[in-house]
Amino acid sequence: MLGGVFTVTIFNTFVRIISIFIALIQLLNIDLSANEVSVELYTNPSSGYKWEYSMDELGYLTLVSTDYNADSGSAITGKGGGTKTFTFRAIRSGTVNITFQYTKIEGFSKTVATEYVYTYDIAEDGTISLRSIQ
Repeated sequence: MLGGVFTVTIFNTFVRIISIFIALIQLLNIDLSANEVSVELYTNPSSGYKWEYSMDELGYLTLVSTDYNADSGSAITGKGGGTKTFTFRAIRSGTVNITFQYTKIEGFSKTVATEYVYTYDIAEDGTISLRSIQ
């Protein structure tokens, strides 16, 4: 008999944890089925430069993955360029700026060769729209 009470208590605790998790998601306005957006930027890893990103506001988009695809022939020689892809997923609605910088560290200084600022609007349903690129 004591085993049955213990099992019911564990089940009730599990249900409460799930309920709290769902309430937290609703409170934070997180849409688990939100859309994703990708930014593709040309890069040449053999140059010593690499793409870095930063966001002006945290909690709107989260980085899901980064990939690199070499141009045809680049992978064979180990030189040349390709495309670096950053994929982000919406977390909550609002507007966010993502700054991408093509940087190289030389000694104690950082050189920024190129900079782009992508501005995104995120709707309540998780739809991500590109507002501008500067």
